[in-house]
Order: sequence, then structure tokens, then C-alpha cells
Amino acid sequence: MREVSDGIIAKISAFAEQVKTNLQQSDLEARHRKTFSKIALGRQFDASAAIEVLLDDRPTVLGLKEALLAGLFGWIASPDSSNPVRLSIITSVIETMSEAERVSQKLLGTSDMAADTLARHVIMGSRFFEEIYFPIGGFAAFEQANSREVLGYLHEADSKVLRTSMKIMDYAHFAILKFGDQDCPPPSLNKGVAIVRKLNSLELEKARCDNPDNNKRSKERVSRTLIHNYWTRSKDVLALRYAARSIKVNSHTTLLDIIVSGKTDYKKHAPLLRTLLQRAKYVCDEILSSMTDTELYPLNVRPLRAVEPLSFPYAKLARQEIEAVTFAFTGNTK
Repeated sequence: MREVSDGIIAKISAFAEQVKTNLQQSDLEARHRKTFSKIALGRQFDASAAIEVLLDDRPTVLGLKEALLAGLFGWIASPDSSNPVRLSIITSVIETMSEAERVSQKLLGTSDMAADTLARHVIMGSRFFEEIYFPIGGFAAFEQANSREVLGYLHEADSKVLRTSMKIMDYAHFAILKFGDQDCPPPSLNKGVAIVRKLNSLELEKARCDNPDNNKRSKERVSRTLIHNYWTRSKDVLALRYAARSIKVNSHTTLLDIIVSGKTDYKKHAPLLRTLLQRAKYVCDEILSSMTDTELYPLNVRPLRAVEPLSFPYAKLARQEIEAVTFAFTGNTK
């Protein structure tokens, strides 16, 4: 029994020393202007400060980057509401604590009080509790994050208009790359809405020609007012959303799909962050800067100023879409 105890003590001591070394190398307050609480838990999520921390390669407090990435994704999903941001962060903190417990139990080969003590006092440590756990509300906050389905449900009503807004960005992207060197009008929300409505009308006309008794509306049809309202509410994340939509997670799913579903995972999706930010910077520089709404560029580029742009091609468009966009910008169909 004495040998087992000595072995456990040796493991804890070695692990504690490593954690101590990492923490000594991570002085968040000295390196960054704002604490976690000020970045993530204020009236508005501070995307600029969060990205600054996320792109810093030096060690940080356990769970900090996980929580900030979750908050950033929550903000991209719903920039006009703090609820998805907070729920995403709380879920991330729960996962960090669960992971610490799993590591402790694996290290000691037990799930008793010793493992719990190691998890709380060595792996997580006082700074985790002081800077992250207690600011989010402690254990009481976990009641707000019973299920990730809550996050997905919040955005279900907006899914159709979200797709429409991304289509409008597709058309702006296509037009800039195809007609940017010609004497054509700049892209705008109104022009994009007009293209969408024209395509919807053509779709309905075709459906009725194929079946005269078909009186159904287009599945993608949304009102002009709804599109404008949604665009206004989310205009400061347009670049990040469009960039996220360009990143394929698998053959059927984009990073934007994952973000709005609330099912992000730090280990899986953190490696995509730099690409996301660089593509978003490209969207700012090449698309939003050319649009008639002069607010779009400064709003979207603000958290991305330290990022280098990375270009990507416009999404594949159907023949009818290409003709409609071409006509809208040049007066021709070819």
C-alpha cells in the first residue's frame, strides 16, 4: 500500500510541476489588454480581443482558449444576442472540467477523492476558477446549458433567411471577380435581393409550367423586409459567416452549419480558425469594401486587422444564377 501511495504522490508531483511551469509562462493580464470576463461576459462579445488571445501561441489558463473560441462561434451565430455566446461558453467550461476529471482518473487509475483533488487543485487550478468558472456564475450557470439542442433551436427560425443572405454574398463575390474591372454598378443588398426574387419567380414559373395545379411558394422565398432586417442584425459578422460557409468540414457540412447548430468542438474546429479569419479578411478586402453600404467593411474588418487575407473561389452557381447575376450587373445574360 505504501508503494502505491508513493507512486500516486510521484505522479501528482510531476504533473503539478508541469502545470506550474505552463502557468508561469502564461501571464494573461500582462500580455493582453482585457480579462476573460471583460472579453466574453460584457454586454457585447469583444471579438477583437478574443481573436488576439486565440492567435497567441503561448500557453494560457486552462480552458481559456476553448471558452473564447466557443464564445466567438456563438457570436458569429447570433451577434445581436448574448444568449448563444453565454451558452456556448458555459458548455465549453463544462467540457473543460470533464476533460480534467478524465485526465486525472486516467493518471491515477482511480475515480475517488484523490482524482477529484488532482483535477480541481492541480489540473484546473485556482486561476481557472477565479478567471473563468466563477465569472460565468459557477455551478448555477450549468443549469442554463442542459442541452446543446438549445443553441441549434435558437437559429432554426432564421435558417432560411441565413441561406438567402449567403446567396446574396455568393452573387456579390461572383460579380466582383467576373466584372470588377468593368464599368458595372457595385454589389449591394438591394441588388442581391432583386436577383434572389427574380430567381424565385423563375423557379415558380417553371414549377407551374410543369404542373399547372402547383400553387406552392418557393421553399427559399423570404420577404424583402425579413432579409433586410436579418442583414442589418448580422451585418458585422457577414465576412466571418461567408468565410465559414466556404470551409467544408465534410462533403455535406460547412463550418457555418456547425457554428449555427451549436455543435462546435474545440479539438476538431480550432485548427480551422486561422483559415476562417484569413478568408474573412479576404471577404472584407475584396467584397465588402466594394459594396454600396460603407458600414460593412469597417464593421467586419475591425477584429481582423492583424490577419493576412487568404483568397478563395466563389461558390459554384447554377446556370440560371449566373445568367441572372450577369444580367443584373451588365445588362447581358452572357
